[in-house]
Amino acid sequence: MVRTLQGVKCYNSNSGVNFYVGNFALTSFLHAVPMALHETPMLLRKKIVVLNSHYNHLKFKIFKSSACLSRPDKSAVSTHKFMSKLPSKFKFIDLSDYGRPVARWIANGLKRTSVTPIDVTTSFIISGLAAIFCMLYSYYFAAAFFLVLKSILDAADGELSRLKNTPSYTGRYYDSVADAILNFLFLMTIWYITHGSIVYMLLAYIGMQAQGSQYNYYYVILRNNVHGDTTSRVFEKEVPKAMKGEQQSTVTFLYNFFQFLYYPFDKLVYFLDKDAINIKPFPKWFMTMSSFYGLGFQLLLIGIMLMLQLEDYIIPFFVGYSVFLFVFAGIRKLFLRERKVVHSKVIEHV
Repeated sequence: MVRTLQGVKCYNSNSGVNFYVGNFALTSFLHAVPMALHETPMLLRKKIVVLNSHYNHLKFKIFKSSACLSRPDKSAVSTHKFMSKLPSKFKFIDLSDYGRPVARWIANGLKRTSVTPIDVTTSFIISGLAAIFCMLYSYYFAAAFFLVLKSILDAADGELSRLKNTPSYTGRYYDSVADAILNFLFLMTIWYITHGSIVYMLLAYIGMQAQGSQYNYYYVILRNNVHGDTTSRVFEKEVPKAMKGEQQSTVTFLYNFFQFLYYPFDKLVYFLDKDAINIKPFPKWFMTMSSFYGLGFQLLLIGIMLMLQLEDYIIPFFVGYSVFLFVFAGIRKLFLRERKVVHSKVIEHV
């Protein structure tokens, strides 16, 4: 009975609680009366004391639960913290995650609907394609809007997954595969409208993907080291086992596609900073600095340059921007060298 009350404590009114109290007392009384007819006065007094003790304990439970009517349930708060990517102690200013507040608003609006995180991922693909359409017809302000919207929706699918407690490898790989393909299409569209060099376009794509991979490399290491979200792994060495509600065949297909698109860049980033996985959690300033390479910030830069009609400089910019791959790795090696005492079991060496 106490479990039942705890289960509904945050949703029932005071009258509902009183109903359960009355039901408990009545049930206890009806059980006690037939037994009392065959018990001695001494035994009867003992049973009354026991019943009274149970009743007082129940009132105490109800008194505690009544706090839920005026303030948030602590269990709900702790669940929210658990579902965050990072513990609050290690959260940093992520320059690529500017759309997170709006993404949370969208996810909260969808959490009681049938919309899935996969649906939201599909919506950011549509937004990316809309940005490409706008670039082709020189609607650069509209293109910038859809690039930013794409970044917001890219964050919203993960937020919705955490709110609904439906993590999945399907969503994780689908999201990453969609990002890689859209990035290529963005740069190809810019190459087409600027009549630039296809070689520079390919170099810009390689640079853009390597930049994102370096940021994700440091970010995933941090999340694994501080027991944050571990859906993403530092090294994707084998096909993960499908989670509840997923098809293993789908996970396997998307994993192989993901490896085809990201493996060269992940190897490059690992080669530049192999020892990063053995270092104590990175400080906030380093992660904020690394977030300049986050996909959201990259798309924001493209959008700003389009609005300023600097489309001819976007591809050369991302080629040159890649120099910070060596800068960030060098800073980590020079200033962040304190090693972990215990290695995380989640992180594996290549």
